[in-house]
Amino acid sequence: MRFEQGQEDFTRFAEDLYPGRYSRDYVRLLVEMSEEVQSLARRKSSTIVAHNYQYPELQEVADTAGDSLGLS
Repeated sequence: MRFEQGQEDFTRFAEDLYPGRYSRDYVRLLVEMSEEVQSLARRKSSTIVAHNYQYPELQEVADTAGDSLGLS
């Protein structure tokens, strides 16, 4: 994820749920961490899953997101 796209997406889709959470510095950190996590997952041939009730930044890095039944 590029920083500019992440900033736009988090502001548009999550700012109303979590006001003030997605500052430029925080989004920059999220982008860096997501790249690192996705790189590690590729190296280990892993799939990242996230529950749909987790923070948007966790769902963004996941390969798939859903409820417990859908993920099982």
